[in-house]
Amino acid sequence: MEALKKLLKEFSEEVAGETRDYIEEVSKLVPTNSAPGVFDQMFKKWVVASIANLYETGKNTNPNCLVLCGGQGMNKTSFFTSLFSPEYIFIGHIDLKNKDSMMMLSDTFIIVLDEQFSILDKEKDWESLKSAITMPRVKARWHYEKSSKVYSRIANFCGTTNRIEVLKGITNNRRFVPFQLTEPIDINSLEQIAIRKMWGQAYHLYQSGFEYKLRNGE
Repeated sequence: MEALKKLLKEFSEEVAGETRDYIEEVSKLVPTNSAPGVFDQMFKKWVVASIANLYETGKNTNPNCLVLCGGQGMNKTSFFTSLFSPEYIFIGHIDLKNKDSMMMLSDTFIIVLDEQFSILDKEKDWESLKSAITMPRVKARWHYEKSSKVYSRIANFCGTTNRIEVLKGITNNRRFVPFQLTEPIDINSLEQIAIRKMWGQAYHLYQSGFEYKLRNGE
C-alpha cells in the first residue's frame, strides 16, 4: 500500500518538531471505567502498532482487537470511523470463508467489527475471528488473477459491542481488549483534533522505537 505509506509520511512531516500529544488528546475523549491512564496507554500502543503493521512486511505487529463496549448512542462506531479516511476503513462483519473478507486483510487499514461479537455463538466462530486478528499474511486470489498469491497483512482490528459480557465467556480471549464506556464519546470535540497529526505522531513514535507490544499482564 504505497499510497497509504506516502500519506502517513506526509502526516509525519506535518508534526515534525512538535511536542503536542495528539494521540492522548484523542484517547482522553473516551470515558471508561478503567483505572486512569489505562485506556490512554492501550490506545497509544494500538495506534503505533497499526503503523508498524504497514511497514513490517510479512508480520502481524498488531494482533489485538481494541473493543469499545456500551449501549446505543455512546458513539462507539463513530469514534473508530473518525480515526482515518473512509477509503481505508471497513465497518461491518467479516467472514474468513469469503474471499473478499480475506483480501481486506491486505488492503484495508482499519477493520471495525461492528456488533459482530454478539452473533458468534460457537467456539469455532471465535477461533476463526482470532485467526483473522493474528494472521501475518494472506493467501488469496483477486478476481482478475489466475492464481493465488501471498500478501502482507496490514489490517488493524477494533470493534464495538453493547455488552462486554460476550467477550468474557470465550476461551483465550486475550486478543480482545475491551473497555466499558461510562458516557458517550464527544465526537464534536474529536472532530476538532487534526487526526492526521495523530497518525503523524504515531509514525514518529514507531520510528523512534516506541514499545507498542502488549506485555504480560497488560
